[in-house]
Amino acid sequence: MVSSVAFCCAPALPLCKPSSSSSSPSPSPSPSPSPSPSRVRPRPVAPRLAVSPPQPPETRVRPQTYPPSVTPYPRPVGTPGRQADKVRALSSIPQLIHVLAEPPTADNLAVVDERHSPPQQLTFAQLNEQINCCTAGLRLLGLRPRCNVAFFSENSARWCILDHAIMSAGAAAAVRGVSAPPHELVFILEHSESKVLFVENLAVLKTLLSAGVDFSALHFVVLLFGHAQPAKHLVSAVPIYSYEDVLNLGANYTSDLVKPLAERTDIATLLYTSGTTGNPKGVVLTHANILSQLEDVSLGAFDPTPGETFLSILPCWHVFERTAEYWCHSKGVKTVYSNKRHFRDDLQKHQPHMLIAVPRVFESLHSAVMQKIRHASATRQALFSLFMGISMAYISARRRLRSQHIHAAPLSSTFEKALCAIQFTLLTPLYALANLLIWRKIRDGFGGRLRICLSGGGSLAGFLEDFFECVGIDICIGYGMTETSPVIANRFGEHNVRGSTGTELPRAYVKLVDMETGEPVPFGKQGRLCVKGSYVFSKYWKNQGATAKAFDVEGYFDTGDLAYRAPGGDIVISGRAKELIVLSNGENIEPAPIEDVMTASPMIDQIMLVGQDEKALGALIVPNLGLLESQGLIEEGTKDKVEKLLTDEVKNAEEIKKIEDQLEQSGEVVRTLEAEIASCNRQRVAYSANDRVSHVRVLLTPFSVENGMMTQTLKLKKNIVSERYAKEIEAMYRV
Repeated sequence: MVSSVAFCCAPALPLCKPSSSSSSPSPSPSPSPSPSPSRVRPRPVAPRLAVSPPQPPETRVRPQTYPPSVTPYPRPVGTPGRQADKVRALSSIPQLIHVLAEPPTADNLAVVDERHSPPQQLTFAQLNEQINCCTAGLRLLGLRPRCNVAFFSENSARWCILDHAIMSAGAAAAVRGVSAPPHELVFILEHSESKVLFVENLAVLKTLLSAGVDFSALHFVVLLFGHAQPAKHLVSAVPIYSYEDVLNLGANYTSDLVKPLAERTDIATLLYTSGTTGNPKGVVLTHANILSQLEDVSLGAFDPTPGETFLSILPCWHVFERTAEYWCHSKGVKTVYSNKRHFRDDLQKHQPHMLIAVPRVFESLHSAVMQKIRHASATRQALFSLFMGISMAYISARRRLRSQHIHAAPLSSTFEKALCAIQFTLLTPLYALANLLIWRKIRDGFGGRLRICLSGGGSLAGFLEDFFECVGIDICIGYGMTETSPVIANRFGEHNVRGSTGTELPRAYVKLVDMETGEPVPFGKQGRLCVKGSYVFSKYWKNQGATAKAFDVEGYFDTGDLAYRAPGGDIVISGRAKELIVLSNGENIEPAPIEDVMTASPMIDQIMLVGQDEKALGALIVPNLGLLESQGLIEEGTKDKVEKLLTDEVKNAEEIKKIEDQLEQSGEVVRTLEAEIASCNRQRVAYSANDRVSHVRVLLTPFSVENGMMTQTLKLKKNIVSERYAKEIEAMYRV
């Protein structure tokens, strides 16, 4: 146990000093007492280290006039009475748990973590007590307001506690998971100018030590799990404490040590996302950014209520999961921490009412069900197919009657409406039978209480939406990104329109602009989606160039996505203008560095990576036919034949396609190219498992200015290539 006397007598650590690149003045090294409630903190004459510049007030209205949505964005449903008013009046995120530690939610379970030792079940009052102890402990160790700290760990109740404690002390955490490449963790630690390091366990500390971290630059290190002594033998250049050390040190806290010091304009966190240079960019999110989400995000009739259970499966350092946890807490909802290994067991044991996940999670649930069906008897398979068809017809008729599918033909006449109503009426008892015989059992397999899922981090396939709707579990789609805290728009109970990403939040100002001119596009036309408002970040940490490129002259953030407005006003995401590829597991992949390495191979003339919303990357490859021919992989004379056909691409397109199909069917060329790109890929310093290319399609038509697939400056028009080879890309993933 740590001696609190020794720590209280020891001199406090100095305030975090800005780097040479910062214009902030060096704070005084002497410890300063917490300001009393009556004392107003003086405003510094220069910008502080970890405070983003105040955002200008929103004076603009929406730049485009759209018809109002069929159903306006709903008002959020919160905790009862005065408590909901207090939640809406928060000035910082850590104040949230202080409010929830009061009646009527004080004795409600807040977090459950059975996957770590010791297991924890904490009410909101108990959670608040542990946060207070850790806040006091960290402040006694010298953590001061507007310091940046690095936080490398995965989901746990302790992650939640320390996250709030760090913010309560007025600091900001640069967060990441422990499975990230070591060089990336080192970059985040150094680039964020972190003075304190929080790591999950000794293994992570060893990884950072091997990666060359200079621990002497840190003030102290905290281990979430494990004893500090083995770590002290490993790293002697910096004080190291266990979670228990911090908790015990702050156990006898006073009120002035636990009062949250952060303000709405202070930085709450730094979230590092993929950048164009290969190094991640630090997205600066303030307390105001995230609190705006808690105040505005709503699922309408699907909103959770106090006492319900939310199963946490996504990484807690991911912006989607992190904001979702704060949001669920603000509703008085219990959070149960799970992981991939125990996810299915936790569904059964904890019977959640709500699940927030990326498409890959829903894919895995669907696959598990279908695998059981495939192993069932022929009679059961036939019965499932019959009721699946009936249920599909039922939900289709229901959506058409409610105008809840943007791709379904509208019911324009009274006769069509009557016919659809008759179909719906006739199918209703059959669907009830399907529910009794099949869907109820599948719901029981998911715990029996799961009623609402929120999907984000990528596009959810239509067949998955169909399946879960047949099962009787509603899925709402949300859209956003790290830079927007993250939600920009979402579907909700009263307006769950298939094919769309829903309606934008009340304080999201959206415009769709032409990709070439930057001018607003007419209603219903595709344009680049730009947004401004309370949820949008202010800058990338220490990256003025990237910040300048991210915003237009009116202060709108360019999301890089293409979208259009559906007739009801809903936003429909139709593609990506930026090159970042988001896999179905939510991982962001920057294709350029991977493509650059692969084009260095003599076997590959041109390459374009694909894989948006898929499980893994794929590659469209224009190979070096001469080299393939010399190695005996293709018939002699193939190169000359193809070059002759390419003199008139349009006329000979069918013949070129025929040769491409022959190369695909032979398999030898594809296997050789797969081995080559795997070899090139693994040689990259920044290689990770998500960079693996699992699918290859051979193309014989080079990307060129003449055929419209390259710009005049020889940049690949990836959206044009994707459109031209859409069928080939789809076939590549359906093999």
